[in-house]
Amino acid sequence: MLLFVKKTMCVVGGVLWLSITLLSAQEQKFGKISPEEWAMKTYPLDSNANAVVLFDVGKSYFKYHPNEGFKMIFERHTRIKILNKQGYDYADIQIPLYHNNSREELLTGLKAETHEMLDGKLVSHKLEKSAIFKEKLTERWGITKFGFPNVKEGSIIEYTYTIQSDFFLNLRDWTFQRDIPVMWSEYDVVIPEYYYYKRFFQGYIGFHKNVEENTNGTITFGAGDPPVNYRATHYLMVAKDVPAFKDEQFITTPNDYLSKIYFQLASIMYPNRPVEDLSNSWEKIAANLREDPDFGGQLKKKGLVAETVALVTAGAASPEEKAAKIYSFIQNTVKWDEINSYYSIKGIRKTLDEKTGNSGDINLLLINMLREADIQADPVILGTRRSGRLLSFYPSEEKVNYVVALVKLGEKYIFLDAVDDLTPFGMLPYKCLSGEGYLIKDDAQQWISLDGGKESNHTCNLVLTMDENGKIQGDMQHMDKGYLQHTYQAANPVGWQGKICERGFCRRC
Repeated sequence: MLLFVKKTMCVVGGVLWLSITLLSAQEQKFGKISPEEWAMKTYPLDSNANAVVLFDVGKSYFKYHPNEGFKMIFERHTRIKILNKQGYDYADIQIPLYHNNSREELLTGLKAETHEMLDGKLVSHKLEKSAIFKEKLTERWGITKFGFPNVKEGSIIEYTYTIQSDFFLNLRDWTFQRDIPVMWSEYDVVIPEYYYYKRFFQGYIGFHKNVEENTNGTITFGAGDPPVNYRATHYLMVAKDVPAFKDEQFITTPNDYLSKIYFQLASIMYPNRPVEDLSNSWEKIAANLREDPDFGGQLKKKGLVAETVALVTAGAASPEEKAAKIYSFIQNTVKWDEINSYYSIKGIRKTLDEKTGNSGDINLLLINMLREADIQADPVILGTRRSGRLLSFYPSEEKVNYVVALVKLGEKYIFLDAVDDLTPFGMLPYKCLSGEGYLIKDDAQQWISLDGGKESNHTCNLVLTMDENGKIQGDMQHMDKGYLQHTYQAANPVGWQGKICERGFCRRC
């Protein structure tokens, strides 16, 4: 248990430091493992746990550079006990990093070690640079990932790193809960008065400590400038003995339910400057997307695909038949590159020519072609189930990662997503059933339910006979409808192969 005994505040070299002196059984010094941590064979509060987070400590603060302005700094220090072989997966770490054009977040100070006790002595295996990899996640996010070396049952893994960022919109979220128990989770945030962030809490775990207080400090912005007095807000949030989150089969991503806190930048107010209002809304996001050349700009282009549309829809007798032909053409012609996006990075013409693209390339091409055929079609942005649903009260474009088409055929509306070549006409893939999406029309926008509207059921018919010896023989027939039929076919195009996937649904859910 941590005890707070002393607190001081000072400013050194343009950095606001709020120093908190702690007394702890775990001093949280890298590599200093307590006897209790070594002795743990199972976690007392959850004997089924495969691993346990001993502590996870994060800190966000702002540092001023005279020639560059403020930088946002995020530090993390985490220690995990691997209790059995099923816990080895927790030795694979991913660190998300944001980038935009030539600017990117800078990862420094990465240090990771696997600790083990051999003959009563601590032996640490250091992470080699050659074991660190970078991977593109989306158009704006990448990950740095690594696996700990020499992990065994009873190992303790530990890592620390620092991220320096120019993107003040990305003040790090903090998740207090995981799918394994967390003994101590702490997030310490200090925000100068120049930045106002809204805070949003999620989940049901109560805080062991939840402190919010005002502090004062001074900072010198440049050589010869007089010191400037300012205020700052300090948040300290601690959760203790957090139970593992148990995933359920039909929920969206656990990230929608885990206990966490996230921040949204609402305004910036530098000295002697007007307030810069950054408060966001879904209406603003929609307006920006309508004017974005990689989103709305692709839908406004006329004639780029007219010749293809004429060929594809030749002989179609109704708007619905035209829509079905266009949909089938894209499904069978344009291959998805496995990247989810709501932007057309290539542009619709290049996507059609190269016959490949991300999900935004494909579905914005679909909408453009439908409009070229005089069919009303509009984009609906959403967050996939794995990414996390959009929240009406938390407007954030960073939560968006997908776009589908809403199409009007006569008096009815249907959703179309041409990304997966096995998705039937008029049905959204299961990964898109994440609550509500945001419909963006040329003159309006609104929330719209992503309910698939498809009845799903599984029927099993048995015709059995019993002979005089009590032996039963017969035939069994399975029949699936709606999403059960689609997910079965997607995972098993040839025939039944057993369990479809760990969640009971199709590939890429």
